[in-house]
Amino acid sequence: MKIYRYKSRAIQAPNYNQSKSVQRIGIEEVLTGLVQGQSASDLEERWARSMDRLGVQYDFRVRLSPLVAGTRRIGVAAQNAPGEIEIDFLAYHNGDTVPVQIDGEIAHFMTPAQAEADKEKTEAINATMEQVGAKELTRIPFTEILTKEMADRKAELLFI
Repeated sequence: MKIYRYKSRAIQAPNYNQSKSVQRIGIEEVLTGLVQGQSASDLEERWARSMDRLGVQYDFRVRLSPLVAGTRRIGVAAQNAPGEIEIDFLAYHNGDTVPVQIDGEIAHFMTPAQAEADKEKTEAINATMEQVGAKELTRIPFTEILTKEMADRKAELLFI
């Protein structure tokens, strides 16, 4: 009896850097890898610097309990610690509380499972933040903040 083997196909990751003129880090940009004394990605630090330039107050890596929004629990894929979810930035501007999530190229966009986890996490954050009168979660894909200038412009659009 011959064992049947399924043919496997390699799934190619999408190419989000199609423009050769866009650099991930500008020449004049020097990053430290820190935001508010915590380890941060280049995208997170770039976004924090853009908010700093505008004078927007924020907290970095805010943890929320999904139980704040009632008995709803989120799936393991969306949790950072048992029973918690994390918001990259909780910004405070003109009396509004604005949760912001930075979507990097590795943990987002690649698979349907990642998209589903992001959707579930967004719903849980929105349900929790609604109770305190905060705005809905703003997701910023890495393709919109590849350079300092792009991040500054996105921050201006969001906060001005």
